[in-house]
Amino acid sequence: MRKNWKIKIIGEKVILVPYRHAHVKKYHEWMQDATLLEMTASEPLTLEEEYAMQTSWRDDETKCTFIILDPSIEGENKMAGDVNLYFNDSDEPTHGEIEIMIAEKNCLRKGLATEALLLMMKYASTELNTKRFIAKISNKNDKSLNLFQEKLFYNVHKKVDVFEETHLECFITCKEDDDNNISNMLQSIKKYEIVEDMPKDKPDIIDEATPSRLQRWAKGWNSGRYSVPGQGFHQADVHPYLAKHFSLLQLNPNDDIFQQQRVLIPLCGKTVDMIYFARDKKISAIGLEGIPRAINEFDEIVNCSKEKDKAILHKDAQHHWKPSGNGFIGIIEGDALNFKVDDKGPVDAIWDRAALIALSPEDRAAYVSMLNQSLKAGGRVLLTVVEHDMMMSPKEDESSNNNNLIPYGPPYSFTSEDVRSLYIQFDFTFLEELEREDKLENETRWKEKGATIFQEVCYLFEKKK
Repeated sequence: MRKNWKIKIIGEKVILVPYRHAHVKKYHEWMQDATLLEMTASEPLTLEEEYAMQTSWRDDETKCTFIILDPSIEGENKMAGDVNLYFNDSDEPTHGEIEIMIAEKNCLRKGLATEALLLMMKYASTELNTKRFIAKISNKNDKSLNLFQEKLFYNVHKKVDVFEETHLECFITCKEDDDNNISNMLQSIKKYEIVEDMPKDKPDIIDEATPSRLQRWAKGWNSGRYSVPGQGFHQADVHPYLAKHFSLLQLNPNDDIFQQQRVLIPLCGKTVDMIYFARDKKISAIGLEGIPRAINEFDEIVNCSKEKDKAILHKDAQHHWKPSGNGFIGIIEGDALNFKVDDKGPVDAIWDRAALIALSPEDRAAYVSMLNQSLKAGGRVLLTVVEHDMMMSPKEDESSNNNNLIPYGPPYSFTSEDVRSLYIQFDFTFLEELEREDKLENETRWKEKGATIFQEVCYLFEKKK
């Protein structure tokens, strides 16, 4: 998140600094270790994916992450591990999921993890208003279980057998007569200094006037610009390319709604395409959407009450509907780039209508990496993009630090070569260009701005088996 981007926290044994561009290579080296991957429930990423993820986390207001530095390490690189806090539940903004990793073996058994956690918890409770901390720990990770329970007085919240995890919790209270109270521990920390730490490397410098990705989209939604069918990307009817090429997704309708295949719809907004999948095709739909207004407006469109069980399609889905009883619709409220599969496994297909073209250039690799990790082997992606010839200076683009002319957007233009090269590097196979339509006469706003080309194009990709 940006709130901690320009500060560092100094303790007795460790210094917590934001996860920046210079840290990525070392972090990537750590995450090649099979044991660390298992203990942190992580998937291996390429170095390029790791850089993209670092940028994404920087702008994600639901993720607070610090790199742990050990000043006693000789040399310039003093990285020892990381400590993170995730705000995954929009209904409980004061609840955070906390995790710790000491990756350098020579930094183990030095008390670094304990101090790093205490510093993070104090920062979160005083600066981010966090009242409850949840730690989800592998049952195989005895050291972490002991650390949280014996030293930090976390209690068992529940056992999750399907993930082989134990979920611990800790509440910030003010009971002065409780010797084991974590609040007293936080107040008695010997050294806790928050100091300014301005980024110096060019990839880390952010213009304060530049809004985050979700802030930019929220501005469009809150203005009402995206709410009217025909304006922006929202349409009153099912997208004609989806209706025409649905069979190419190779999905099989199922009357048993608990056994249905699942399609992922990133940046879903309030699209009626989700209703089309669930009601008409008997395929359950998982939407990813970060703007509450979009979800609320979809709730009005779907015309059925929400389901009480919010974990039918995915453990993180906060919103569920069952239109006409034919299939489920679930929306995960949050940043789409951070979606991860749960115990139900990868989805069966992906429908991308105006998601990729809404993303700034620096977010595209992280987005397609997310799609790769979310889709089953052999699963297909039906993708629509636009091609246009509008360019702009960086001053017009709130998300860019570039000094050269760049494509105007959103929606950003994608040539066939752009699309293929992006998807192929993440293990997708290009199958076919399905549609290419000239839309310039229908896009008066773009025509007035000087565009001479505006085409909508539909592609089909398949994840390698």
